[in-house]
Amino acid sequence: VAPLLEANGKSVTVIAASALESDMLNYFDVVYVGLLSGLALLEDQTFDGSGLRLGESYDELIDRETGEIYVSSEARSLASPAFYRDYAYLARYKAQGGALVTIIAAERDTGLRGLSQLVASADLSDDLQNAAENDAGFEALVQVTGQQGADLNERLIFARQRD
Repeated sequence: VAPLLEANGKSVTVIAASALESDMLNYFDVVYVGLLSGLALLEDQTFDGSGLRLGESYDELIDRETGEIYVSSEARSLASPAFYRDYAYLARYKAQGGALVTIIAAERDTGLRGLSQLVASADLSDDLQNAAENDAGFEALVQVTGQQGADLNERLIFARQRD
């Protein structure tokens, strides 16, 4: 992701999410790349304006409107050749401090690998492009099918405006 930002003339500094301090959101835009469990300071702001919420663990995302639950089955399937599903979350919004925040996150590693490929692709789906076009915040949920740690394919579940 850093090379994509640098190609657009942005200066990039990489820090651990645990090193992010709230006053930094007054001065710097942020791109978070990692697991949902590592959002730390960004977790509340990310899900306050989202149509999703975290479930009982970081392996569950729940649609606030429909109640549909998106649960990663990666942890139970890594030792077997079975296919499994993981879910990845992409969002962009203005933080309370004014920073533009982009979240590239997933429940587990397979989802993060699949989402990273999708984000780095020049060929975004029409739904994702339309949601991300204007300055309003947006979010997207992607299902990633995996097998033994490898992401095999990605399917956009939804791309929509954030509240």
